[in-house]
Amino acid sequence: MVGYRIAPWLWNNGICTEAMRRVVEFIFSETSMDRLQGNAEVRNISSNKELQKSGYQYLRQMEYGTYMKKIIGRDKYVTHY
Repeated sequence: MVGYRIAPWLWNNGICTEAMRRVVEFIFSETSMDRLQGNAEVRNISSNKELQKSGYQYLRQMEYGTYMKKIIGRDKYVTHY
């Protein structure tokens, strides 16, 4: 699992986008894993957009406690985002 927290004054600078790109690249090139899964609260639009920019695709939505989460996946051989 990858988690992150960015101070508000650093938002919208591409930090998460670049970090996620490098983490995904590392996992797929240095391990035998060929699929990643992530989740974000449905109301957290920024995190959902960040995961989409990293190549993750929507799989399903599930109830998690008192809120809904989007479950998303990223395949190693996805060639389009």
